[in-house]
Parts: sequence; C-alpha cells; structure tokens
Amino acid sequence: MLSSLRRTLVSVFHTDLKELYTILERAAPFSAWKTLTITSCCQARLAQMPLHPLGRFTNLEALSLDTLDNPLVPILNNSITNSLKWFQYSSQSCTVDGEQFTLALSNILSRMKNQLCLPNSPMTGLQLPPNVTDLRVIGDIISAEFPHILALTIMLSSPSTLSALPIYFPNLQKLTLIEIYPMPSLSYSVVLPHLESLTVHYMTCTSLKALVAPQLQGLFMLEQKMEPLEATPLPLLFSQLAPQKEFSINSPLSITTLKGLLSCYGK
Repeated sequence: MLSSLRRTLVSVFHTDLKELYTILERAAPFSAWKTLTITSCCQARLAQMPLHPLGRFTNLEALSLDTLDNPLVPILNNSITNSLKWFQYSSQSCTVDGEQFTLALSNILSRMKNQLCLPNSPMTGLQLPPNVTDLRVIGDIISAEFPHILALTIMLSSPSTLSALPIYFPNLQKLTLIEIYPMPSLSYSVVLPHLESLTVHYMTCTSLKALVAPQLQGLFMLEQKMEPLEATPLPLLFSQLAPQKEFSINSPLSITTLKGLLSCYGK
C-alpha cells in the first residue's frame, strides 16, 4: 500500500497539483509523516498549495532541507516536536547566513537529540543551542566556538581543520575524520584533552601525527591509506596516541608493521 502511494504521489506531482493536494489531505496528512526531504526544486509548486490545512509535522523523525526559502520551513519549525531524531541541512550556496539559519530553524534546533548535519558552505554568525552535542560537517569547520559539542564528524575538509579543533571544540570526546585533504606536517601539537574515541577513514598516519589525546580509549582506522614509505609508520602513531582500551584497523598489514604494533602492546 505504501509503495503504491509513493508511486501515485510521484506521478501526480508532475501532472496534477490539485489531485496531489487531495491525496495528501485525505490519506497522508503531515501528522502521519516520519521522514521528509525538501529540495529547492519543489518550492515553486509548494507555494501554490494551501499547506496549513494538511496539519503539523508532530511525528517527524528525520528531516533534510537544502534551502530556507520554502513555504514548508515555517510550518516545520512551528510544528516539530521531540520526535525529531535527525536533521540535515545541505545548502548548495557559497555561503550560509548562520544567524538566518538559527532564527528560521530555532524550534527544530532546540529539539535535536542526535546528530545535526551541516552543509559544505561556511556559516557566519552561527549559534547552536546546548542540546546539540553531535555535529557532522562537510567541508571547512565553522569558525565559532562550541564547547557543548561532544561528538564531531568532519568530511572532506581543508588541512587547517585539525589545528582548529581545540579552539572551536574544546570539549570533544568523540571525533571522526573522513578523508581530510593531505596535510603538511605541523610544527606543533594539536591537543584534545577530553578525546576518548578517534575514528579515521581514508587518511595517512602522517596526517594524524600532530594529534595528542591523553584520554584516548579507542582508535579505529577504517579504509586506511597505507603508504609503504610513509614518514610516520603505523606503530609510531599507535605508540604516540596510545589508546587505552581498543584499537582496530581495516587494512592489510605487513609483517614488519604487525610486529611493530605487537611490540607496542608489550610496553
């Protein structure tokens, strides 16, 4: 029944807007929706529909937006409840006004329980409420201080990313780095005093050697870039970071590297 309804919605959306509204009003009011993705390409048609009679998104659990200029955004912000678990904002514009973002989505942000995903566009003037403790960023880090962020995921960021972490996220406990662009050796250490878990994807050991995490409990290296002539061998990185409880690597290891790791455990 659900798959049939989805096919019907896709069909009438491109042919008969009035019929689409009738179907939504009778069979799928907003209060029944669990997930919603809104793209900028549909905002012109949505502007033609009387949306308020369709109700409120009181049971929405997952939401994805790529624009604030959509007639559904005020309805969403005013009706979202504590059911919301996941929110992604993926604007494609060059820059995003952080103050406008915070104001337009104030209620949504205040309901966040799990991860907040932000776009690959720098945000100026962004403020996040203290209930947002888990953040995912694509691209450069937002230039603002967030002491309440405890878990951070960074994808496809610039080399300056690691050096900025202690300034913008001083209380990080969990950090995931995914394919940070090659970073030259830093002449100073990047100290993360509260970090307990570090997960890295597609990064070399050399790009991580500046990190210092005295409270690190777990180090997880997934799809690792293993360079035979790398300046910082894996055993040296392991010895430096010294995870106290867990270590996992999902890459082939040479006998020499394996022996080096095992010797670290014996220390």
